[in-house]
Amino acid sequence: MRIRRNDVYNTIINVSYFVLMFASSIFFPLDNSPSWLRVAAYANPLTWHTDILRYFTVGAGDRHRAAGVRRVRVFAAPSFIVGVRSPPAPRGEPRLSGAR
Repeated sequence: MRIRRNDVYNTIINVSYFVLMFASSIFFPLDNSPSWLRVAAYANPLTWHTDILRYFTVGAGDRHRAAGVRRVRVFAAPSFIVGVRSPPAPRGEPRLSGAR
């Protein structure tokens, strides 16, 4: 999928952030949530970050879930590499930064 306009890019990013936020443990605990939501939340990297921060800052949560620091590192390293190696825009086409 090729996005040519900045406003379309921003819309896609914001919608995906909202979906990820609501399918994580940021706003509510996962203990009483339905099983399908728990499965989606545990696959969500925001849940890993939230559990780690919640455990190490206020001591709330499960120590085993907060031990997901390794998962965060395994997820972050390839994400960083993919982000850094993104291909440049073809000649004659503007970048998403709005430069024309």
